[in-house]
Order: sequence, then C-alpha cells, then structure tokens
Amino acid sequence: MGCQVRRLRLPRGHCRGFRNVQLWADGSQKANLILAHPSGIAIDEPWYLVSNADPRLDLVWSYAKRFCCEQLFRDQKSGLFQLESSGLRDPGRLDRLLLVVAITVLVSSLQGYAVSLDGLRHQLDPHWQRGIPSRGVQRRQQQPWFTRIELPPRPLPQQAQQPAVA
Repeated sequence: MGCQVRRLRLPRGHCRGFRNVQLWADGSQKANLILAHPSGIAIDEPWYLVSNADPRLDLVWSYAKRFCCEQLFRDQKSGLFQLESSGLRDPGRLDRLLLVVAITVLVSSLQGYAVSLDGLRHQLDPHWQRGIPSRGVQRRQQQPWFTRIELPPRPLPQQAQQPAVA
C-alpha cells in the first residue's frame, strides 16, 4: 500500500521524515524523504526533500540555504540575464556567456557592497530600508521553524542489529 507524496498534507510548523521510501511503483529505487513546512518564513508550499542522506534536521537547514541560491539561478536563466532565450546551443559559446554573467554578478555585488560601506545606499535604492526587517519580521525570524518534528531513529550499526546468541 502506498500513496503519492503530493497527497501527504503537512501543517505549517511540522517536519516529518521517512527512511527507504519506494519512489516508483516497481520498487526499483528507494530514498529517504523529509516533508518540511517551516513557519516564520514566507513559503506557501511544504518542502519535499528526497535524498540518500540520513533524514535529519541538518538536511532541512542545508536545503534551506540552497533555496536562496536557487533564486540567483532563476534570475540568470529567465530573469535579468535571459539565458534561456539566448538561443545558444554551442557549449563553448554558452561557457563564454556564463563567464560574462558570472563576472557581471560579481562586479555588481562588489559595487553594491562598496556603496553600502560608504553609507550611500539610500541614494541609489528607493527600497533601502527593506534591509532592516520590521519588528514583526524580526519576531517571526527568531521563532523556531518547527513546533513538531518526527524523524525516524538512526539505524543501528550492523553489529548491534544481529541478535546475540547465548
């Protein structure tokens, strides 16, 4: 008996882990699964994390950091840089374009950092105060992400799993 992962409902503030989940109907692939629906951060849907790593809370924190990087990739692909619509198919040309994008991101980040250090951000950025979270946002950020965590226990080492013979 099984169910589709997308049918599992997880309330906000809950985290639940599963070990050795069958991924396809034929049972050919198994992995660990963590469902996490953090509170205190602006997300609408729960996270479904499939990994061969042990289902632990550290894995959730690692993925949360990665999601921030994904926004940069989205901006490069279909946002400001429009890499998807470049029409380039030659690997060499794509590499050169990606190098230009990487240099552009680096230079603009360094310029933004220099402007902030000089105290001039308010002259360039009409939303410069957004860098200072409101009291409500600060309060939510300090709250724990999860009020209920259900993770499977770690498996016993191979030696301890064998029954003792008297």
